[in-house]
Amino acid sequence: MFLPRLALAIASALVVGSAASAQEPARAITNVTLIDGTGAPARERMTVLVVEGTIAVVAPAAQTSVPPAAHVVEGTGKFLIPGLWDMHVHLAKAGASSLGLFLANGVTSVRDLGGDFALVQQWRSEIAAGQRLGPRIRTAGPILEDPARVRRLKARGTVEPVDRFRVPVTDSADADRVVDSLARLGVDFIKARTAASPESYRAIAAAARRAGLAFAAHGDIVPPEEMLRARQGSIEHALYPPLARRDARARAQLIRHLVEARVAVVPTMVNYYEWLLVSPARARRIVEDSAGHLDPRRRYLSGYLLDDWREQVEERGRVKDALIRRLYLPRAYRGVLRDLQEMQRAGIRILPGTDVAVALMYPGFSLRDELAVLLEASAAGFQLPAARCQRTPGVAVPPTPGP
Repeated sequence: MFLPRLALAIASALVVGSAASAQEPARAITNVTLIDGTGAPARERMTVLVVEGTIAVVAPAAQTSVPPAAHVVEGTGKFLIPGLWDMHVHLAKAGASSLGLFLANGVTSVRDLGGDFALVQQWRSEIAAGQRLGPRIRTAGPILEDPARVRRLKARGTVEPVDRFRVPVTDSADADRVVDSLARLGVDFIKARTAASPESYRAIAAAARRAGLAFAAHGDIVPPEEMLRARQGSIEHALYPPLARRDARARAQLIRHLVEARVAVVPTMVNYYEWLLVSPARARRIVEDSAGHLDPRRRYLSGYLLDDWREQVEERGRVKDALIRRLYLPRAYRGVLRDLQEMQRAGIRILPGTDVAVALMYPGFSLRDELAVLLEASAAGFQLPAARCQRTPGVAVPPTPGP
């Protein structure tokens, strides 16, 4: 399984970055414990030789000759793993400074689920040319939305430059025009956040198929049977509402169809424990703590991302929000976890993502937390672990939900 393989490495990882150039000397990581990500057992006392940005040798240290001019990293007591993927980020909101933070945390590839495509494309080109350090990027370009949602965002006012981040899609004509334009610009897939109607959703999915692009969307736009017919490739966050109202046979049949269609789920579980359950007062103190006394990761952030975080925090804090966090969220999330448990048992791919740009999600750092949450949840059968809440700063342990 995907999750246990990564568990072995996250505590003490040494990751070969992706930014090496042909002009650099060879690099050798020696005497390291190697976890190759294939499911094979960890191999101790290995040497990995990187020449001109390419892994040239992977062999036991005793059998490997290191070139005299090579830059040597002594790996004794450390682990070497493949670079990690964060499968749900929003780079344009996270900002240019986030790119180095991903690499510093061993995240060498990211899947950008929507934002300012011109900006992300510029960074991607600079990274490929060796002019900027950063992860490999696969991007959806702007987020496709229900026009009513776009109008609401603009009407209420937001720090987000809405017209650069979101594109309204009303009908099939809009879907064809928008998807064709994005395909010509060079996006890697299409992402829908909301849809004006089931017909609009189907039109977006059909346009993506014609363009040869994968289609990603949130799990609350249409029922899962509609997702299957549309060939939606990934469910972002979770299926909502959860499948609890269906009987066991119906759930098993649906999940089997999702497995057969190779649909992936990116649950972004860290959002729940390290944002949704954090009190607004605590979140506000963290955001304003520029020295990072409350959370050391805070000191690496600045600029637009913090402005967006402040806006998110201010949207919370009402009595209604407190009741939702204390009474509704644990009950709803218990259903999400039950679905994930059944999906994992059936063989659905559950992929790690953080939704970086959401408040208190730190570029690079939060993927480690997401992996830990996934591993704990997997080991516990995807129950609601109060221990995870108790270890998360500023998180109140939710009451145990009823059946």
